[in-house]
Order: sequence, then structure tokens, then C-alpha cells
Amino acid sequence: MLLGLLGEMSLTSGKIFLPKKFPVTNNQHDHDFSLNGGVAYVSQSAWLQQATIRDNILFGEPFNQQRYSQVIRICALLPDFQTLTDGDLTEVGEKGITLSGGQKQRVSLARAVYSRASHIILDDCLSAVDAHTAKYLFHKCIMGDIMRGRTRILVTHNISLTFPHAAYAVVMGTRGAISGVGKPDDLRELEEIKSELASGETQTEDEEDHAAATADIPANLGTEADPTKKLVEEEERATGKVKLSIYKTYFKAVGGIPYWAIFCLLFVLYQALPLVLDWWIQRWTSSYDKERSLVFKVSDKDDMLNYFIIVYVIIGLSCVISVGLRVAYQFYGSLKASRYLHDSMLNKILRAPVRFFDTTPIGRIVNRFSKDIQCIDGELMPSTGVLVAETLATIFIMTLIAFFMPLFVIPTILICIIYYGVIQYYVSLSRELKRIESVTRSPIYAQCSETINGVVVIRAFEQEPRFLRSNNTLIDGNMKNFFYMWVANRWLSIRTDTVGGLVAFSCGTLLLMLRGTLKASMAGFTLNLALNFSSHILWLARFYSIAEMNLNSIERVNDYLEIESEA
Repeated sequence: MLLGLLGEMSLTSGKIFLPKKFPVTNNQHDHDFSLNGGVAYVSQSAWLQQATIRDNILFGEPFNQQRYSQVIRICALLPDFQTLTDGDLTEVGEKGITLSGGQKQRVSLARAVYSRASHIILDDCLSAVDAHTAKYLFHKCIMGDIMRGRTRILVTHNISLTFPHAAYAVVMGTRGAISGVGKPDDLRELEEIKSELASGETQTEDEEDHAAATADIPANLGTEADPTKKLVEEEERATGKVKLSIYKTYFKAVGGIPYWAIFCLLFVLYQALPLVLDWWIQRWTSSYDKERSLVFKVSDKDDMLNYFIIVYVIIGLSCVISVGLRVAYQFYGSLKASRYLHDSMLNKILRAPVRFFDTTPIGRIVNRFSKDIQCIDGELMPSTGVLVAETLATIFIMTLIAFFMPLFVIPTILICIIYYGVIQYYVSLSRELKRIESVTRSPIYAQCSETINGVVVIRAFEQEPRFLRSNNTLIDGNMKNFFYMWVANRWLSIRTDTVGGLVAFSCGTLLLMLRGTLKASMAGFTLNLALNFSSHILWLARFYSIAEMNLNSIERVNDYLEIESEA
């Protein structure tokens, strides 16, 4: 200890230039554990990763049994390892919830001591431990042999402990005024020093007794943690088909039977009116096959033209109005459902037992309140709406084709069976991929929150590359499922396009067989419906799978709606 600076100081600002560390190759068998010139930092509020105690101490460094045992002994961690079932392989939990403040501070100190850094910055690291442990840490660790050759900067209020070991001291009074400068023995008579030293002499336990007691405790170093006692369990995900209770949850959140009755009515109008418009064009075209209309006898062709145009405009405006009403009503239900589910989940979280927060990483909670609510808010209802629209369109088209060409019912049934098999296979695959994608997103949020809280420590230890690699690994693990979903989407497109070609081929073949019995306008109308059928069935398959995938968000939110409340 070269210098002791005693007294209160005003807050200062500026830049601190730290020495750059030398590149040292990490070697697991490097028993001398040579220093690299870098910096290690122990913050006043200890920051720990959601990992085991050992991983927090190593902090990316290779495991060296001899050095590790020495570090945990001088950091007074051996008594704690004896009380922990898994020893140093105990998970500390999020923000170190399983450890006390003093234990977290000693693990943080052990991380700095174990590192290869030549310069150690200790920001009031003795404040969270009792006086006897602070005395042991100061003499055995900070001033011990393992710190020899390292620069140590210690900020502390424990003047009675550090002042006697200072080679040179500067005592500062009020407003930064210097009260004294010199060796500790020459400054003991100052009032500021007397009061601090007097408070330190009230401790009765001797440091040697504490050191001897600690030295006799055998190291409880874990070899393998008990998986049944894991603090943070792997996030569960549903498997198989979406349960009926999930549909009921969303059905209720949107508004129940009244909402869905009006919803279906608007969608029937939305799908029926364009078909009526196509039918009216067909009637318009067929009216010129003869000199008179098929509906009314109109002698004046101008009056007949005006008649068809007026009806066409009325139907077209009805289509536009139905679309506007459908979209507005659809998003009204979407916002109502998302607000209801968000408030219900928030209510459950605020009343959840403390144990829930001990075992649930913040990333999982954030994931549900961000991505899952966003999916319910802006994706689930639109996909449901398109699914309903495509289903109705497919039913209408099949009904019309069967009405005008009854023979088309036979190939239609075979084609629907093929479509059903393809769609079921695709939906089961995409649904599971979506569930995995949702689960693998939570660790990204958790690491982001954890990294922000510990960014000062990470930068001090120059561990940015390691955390970037870890973040990239998590993102890759999440995005590959998203990539597989699009690959499956392409797989579906190829097969639905192929089957759609069979639909057009079957319809064309039947039209050739029935030539002479159908008028040209009716044949064209039927062929157009057959071509649209393949497009509608493709989008029906896609949005059925999208709706199933989006219901995964309802599943995840529903998990938190079933949390038991404390109050």
C-alpha cells in the first residue's frame, strides 16, 4: 500500500486511461498463470452472471486447480461451499439471488484475483462483509502473496483497517482541504484519524483465529451438479396440437359469441360479394349472346348497358364497404384481446410468489410481454381473418364449380384428401418450429439484460469478444428455427402448386368433355374459379399454419395466467 487518501471528495469527471493488456495464450496447464497487464474490477454492488459460482470466478479463464483452490481459500469462500449442496457448482441465479450480499462480493473479489490482470481496482469491496471477514480478506487476499506484483487500487471506508498499512497518507477535511500529510504514525493524533481508529479497536475477534478456522475447512469443490436441484429449469414448451382450452382463452378475450357472430357475417359478405361481382359480369357478357337479355326484355341497348353498369357499381361499392368494416372490426377485436391478456398477465405477475422470480429469468418474462403480446396484438387476428376468408372462398368456389359441373366433385374430393395430408404434415412441423423459436428467444433477452447490468465489469475485464460470441450463438440458435420455417414454407408451396395444377387440368379436361353443353361465358367463369381454387387452397394452408403458430403466443401467455397468486 503506497498511498492512503483519507476524507471526503466531491464528484469528479473526466477520462481514465488504463494500461492495455498483453496477449497471453490461455493454456489449461499453465501453472504459473502469468499476468497479462490487463485490468480487473470489483464493483461496489457485486455483479454476477446467471451461472455457477465456479463459472463466475473463472469468467472465461481456463480452470487451474491449484490457483483456484488458493483463490477461494483467501477469499473466505470455503465455509460457504460447505453449506451449499453442490459446492462451487451451485447456480447463483439471476443477479446472484441464491447468495447473500457478502457472498456475492467475495465471489466478485475472487473473480478479480483469479484473473490474469496486473491491475486490480477494488471499489469498496469490503463494505458488504462483516468486520472480521473484511480483516481476513484485507490481510490474506488484498495484501497477500497472490497479489504480489500487481497494482491494487482500493476504495474503502474502513480506515481503521487500511490506514496502519499505508506507507504515505494524505488526510483531507471539509471541502477538500488537506488536514495532514505524512506517514501513518505521524498522523495518528489528528481528530479524523483518532475517531476512525477508535471504532476499529472495538472488534474483539482476532484475525489469526479467523484465518486458522478458515484454513481447517476442506474445500467442497463440486464435480457435477445435481440436475434435479437446478435453480433455473429449462423453459417448458407445449407439444402436439394446440389444446382446445387455448382456443377458448382467445375466444373469450376477443369478446365471445357476439363478437364472432358479427365477425363471421362480415367475412361472409367480404367473400360473397366479389363472387357476386364475377357472376354479374358473366350475366352481363351472356346477355349479348342473343339480342335480348337473359333476365329482362330490354329493347333499348343503352338502357340495358346503364342497367348493368349501375348494378356493377352498387356491388363494387358494397365490396369496398364490406372490406372497410371487416378490417376495422377485426382490429377492434385484436386490440381488445391483447389488452385483456396483457392486463391479466401483468396482474398475475405482480401477485406471483417470490419463488417464481427466483426461478424465472427476467428474459422469459420480457419475452412474453414483448414478442408474444406483439404477436397477439398485430399478427394473430390478421392471420385468423385471412384464414377465415380463404376458408370461405374455398368453400364458395368448390360449391359453385360443383353446381355448374357436378362431375368435378369426384376429382375435388381426391384433391382435398391430398391437400389435407400435405397441410397436416406442414402444420405439425411449422408449429413445433415456432414453439422452439419462441423458447430460444428468451435467453437472448436474458443475456441482454444481464450484459447491460454488468457492462462496466465486462469492459474492465475486456470480455466483450466472449460475450459477443455467446450472443451470436444464441441468435444463431434462434434464427435457424426461423430459417427452417421458411424452408418448410417453400416445401409447402411446391406441393400445393403441383396439386393446384391437377385442379386446373381436371377442370379443363371436364370442360372439353362437356363442350357444347356449356356456354362460353359459363365455361370461362368455371375455369377461372378452378384456377383461383389452387391459389386459395395454398393461402388457406399457409395461414392455417400461421394461425396455429401465432396461437403459440396464447399458449405462452396462458402459462402465466395460471400462476398461483400470493394475494
